[in-house]
Amino acid sequence: MSPIYVKKLPWKFDIRRLQEELQPLKSLFIPWDQNTREEFNDSYILGFLHSKDCPPEKRLYDSVRSFCPQRPSGILIDKYNITNPGIYDGTGFNKKLKRFEIHRDYTVFNEDYLDTEFYNIYTELTKYYEIDRFRIVMLKSLTAVNWHQDNFENIHVPIETNTGCRFVMDDRSYYLPADGSSYQSDDCVNHSVFNAGLTDRFNLLFTIAGFKEGSYKLCHHLDVHGLIGKHGDLNYIAEPIEQITEEDLYDVHQRRS
Repeated sequence: MSPIYVKKLPWKFDIRRLQEELQPLKSLFIPWDQNTREEFNDSYILGFLHSKDCPPEKRLYDSVRSFCPQRPSGILIDKYNITNPGIYDGTGFNKKLKRFEIHRDYTVFNEDYLDTEFYNIYTELTKYYEIDRFRIVMLKSLTAVNWHQDNFENIHVPIETNTGCRFVMDDRSYYLPADGSSYQSDDCVNHSVFNAGLTDRFNLLFTIAGFKEGSYKLCHHLDVHGLIGKHGDLNYIAEPIEQITEEDLYDVHQRRS
């Protein structure tokens, strides 16, 4: 059976409202990679979760710095201010990859955005998942994220995108339309995102830190390490949600015909 790297979820949200609420936030994004000089930053970010004692002016940025993809060595490394850059070769799963420690400090949703579709998404999906980060990532047009691996699964809700923007997992390429749909990805395999289009991509991205009944689990590489969920069982595998095939997911050209 072919591995499933990306799965469309049964939850769909109000894309018109998301796009409207995104507009006043666009001027508030900061560079995701703080180790890269400003003129070379391709990705920008802000987040909605923060620690309890976070001052108001820092709430959009309190939890955004973690898990930033590292730049690869060997590609014009002199222009980046990086220590010990990671090197990623080929495709497949890195067996040395370890699960991350859940950051339980960032548990407060920014009160300035409680009356938004972002908060509606958060309240709906935390019924099924424990969420460690809840962020919007902007990828500039005509740029790409380097080939890398993470050690967790993510959920995506594209807000603004274009057909030249692709999510590449191992040897597969996916187009995730901005129509209110949500997607889960197994980011333990090598992956990248490239934006070959002429408009910036804005993607709501949140990290799964635990599974509850009714959720879906894609990654089984490191079940021995497990993810701490409310079940208290490190080997707990969530029951599958609605089954959707790869063919149902993506080919935008096929859907238009």
